[in-house]
Amino acid sequence: MKIRPLIGAVIALLVVTATACTTYTRVNTDQIREFRKGVRADHPIVKQVTVEYMPTTLIIHYDMKTNPDEEELRDLFVRARDLVRDATFQQEVIDNKYRKKYESEPYPRVSITFFDKKGIVYWDYGAEHPDESQARELWYTKWYGWNRVDAGKPVGEDGRPLASPTPGP
Repeated sequence: MKIRPLIGAVIALLVVTATACTTYTRVNTDQIREFRKGVRADHPIVKQVTVEYMPTTLIIHYDMKTNPDEEELRDLFVRARDLVRDATFQQEVIDNKYRKKYESEPYPRVSITFFDKKGIVYWDYGAEHPDESQARELWYTKWYGWNRVDAGKPVGEDGRPLASPTPGP
């Protein structure tokens, strides 16, 4: 009896089981509906905007008809970032929905993800779990960007990657 195929099958089964257990909860509020409407009106290349959460993460998905140019990408990031930082959003979505469902979890990290027309991640921005001892206006202020070239680079307020520090003398 060969062990390798058996081990591979067991690992595949565990992966399928683990990912199937994670369910996403879609979020719809008046604020999110207005956000979607405004995004699609200003950016016709956006096919769909979805806001959902799962344990530890709140996700804003942009499904694109075509890849955005750099200016559109930054504008869409800033809109989503501002939505997440909004006090009404934090109360209605994070406190009244996410925290009620996941009481034992920390406040969520945030992912703003762009999918290209083939359904492949084109760009992803992330902010880590907030430090709950800080004032809320300081939450979700440090963002990182990932794309097919740059992985995990800090980004500024406008979503542009920050320059890497230059080595000292």
